[in-house]
Amino acid sequence: MAAKESCVQATKLDTAEFMRLNTRKGGKKVVSKAFKTCLELIEKMVKLHPNFGFMDQISNAELEKLIGKHIGMDQRTKEKYVRACVQFELLEPLVTKKDVVLVYSINLVKADHEIREVFGRQLRQIELLEPKS
Repeated sequence: MAAKESCVQATKLDTAEFMRLNTRKGGKKVVSKAFKTCLELIEKMVKLHPNFGFMDQISNAELEKLIGKHIGMDQRTKEKYVRACVQFELLEPLVTKKDVVLVYSINLVKADHEIREVFGRQLRQIELLEPKS
């Protein structure tokens, strides 16, 4: 029993060690390629297409066009990145009809926070919305 407890304690990392292992020089987070691609996709949604009607919403058709243009045209690729963005909580299904999502809401606050941590830059629209000091 004691060996099992010491093994569990050895696998637990304190916060400083966890941060050391999960950051690179310069303080940027180490994240998966899929997560980086989703963040870049959100950036493109906001920067390249600011006229969706509402700045924080995108239709499924526009989202699939954007993925097809910037990542790949295969239907499986489109579905994979839509699922990934929803799983990473960068997109949230907003309007559904018969179990099909028609409109997604873009989580601008989370996307801006993650983009700052991963890439060290900020979403343009978020910069414009923040009050100037």
